[in-house]
Amino acid sequence: ARVRLLQYCASKRLMLMLLANGTCALASGMGLRVNSKTFTSASLCWVLPPRSEVITACALSPLSHMLAVGTQCGHVHLYAVHADLSYLKLRTLSLSEWGYTMGSDSGSVATIQWTGDSKALAVLWQKAGLSVWSAFGCRLMYYSEGKRRNAAAATTTTTMNPQ
Repeated sequence: ARVRLLQYCASKRLMLMLLANGTCALASGMGLRVNSKTFTSASLCWVLPPRSEVITACALSPLSHMLAVGTQCGHVHLYAVHADLSYLKLRTLSLSEWGYTMGSDSGSVATIQWTGDSKALAVLWQKAGLSVWSAFGCRLMYYSEGKRRNAAAATTTTTMNPQ
């Protein structure tokens, strides 16, 4: 399968790969040479999201041992990654509590990006806009140019025009 995303995390010496078929893998070793360092032993772990969801985006946190995996259904699953490449699901980030039907309203997760200090991550959905979440699962910010899905659950958005 074709590689859609490749991310190397130097602090953890891990490689994250997202393949075009919606699968994701973590690799450590593999005989890779990165910045004059050669990895000699190989370890590979396939990341399997709940309910066999198709993975559309993923990102390793730069400082902590966390992996964020976005799916076609619009969920973002956060995992703790251990040194042996095993992983443990910590929580799921979702816009459903704010009136969105995951998948049909939100669309799939398009992009995930961690902050440099690994304390927060930004998530861009195909249809639902942009949100920023803490690593602990609290929604810190949300922005969408589209219509609100549920007026009672949604927050208002203010557009600012710089002078």
